[in-house]
Order: sequence, then structure tokens, then C-alpha cells
Amino acid sequence: PMPGRVYSAEVRGAVLDYLRNGGRPSAAARMFSISLTTIRNWRKKDPTFHSPASIRKRLTNRGRHPLLNRDAHM
Repeated sequence: PMPGRVYSAEVRGAVLDYLRNGGRPSAAARMFSISLTTIRNWRKKDPTFHSPASIRKRLTNRGRHPLLNRDAHM
């Protein structure tokens, strides 16, 4: 696909339904001929993929890496 390509709501819905039913993003990319980056972006924007556990994990891990947190070495 060309950069900046616009996909129909039907195509986006079909891809997200495939993922909701256990399909892998890489398989969806091949099946629908859409870049993996586009599929990952769609999934990030869709609230059905935002589980409380995944949100909590992102918030908990933010700033915890010792190389990124100067106070960790003191």
C-alpha cells in the first residue's frame, strides 16, 4: 500500500474483528495486504483492546528503567 492510504471503515472493521477473534496482527497484515504498523495503530486506537491490566502495566512501568531513572542509582 501507498503511504497515507485511506482504508474504508469496512476494511478496518474486518481487520479489528479478525484480531478480536484471536487473529494475529502479522497474519492480518498478510491476509488484508495492510502494513503491520497500520494494524497496530488501529488496535491501539480501539478501546476494545485496552484491558485494565494492560493500562495498569503501562502506568506502573513508566519511568522504572534504571538507565532512565537517575534516582535508581542513588
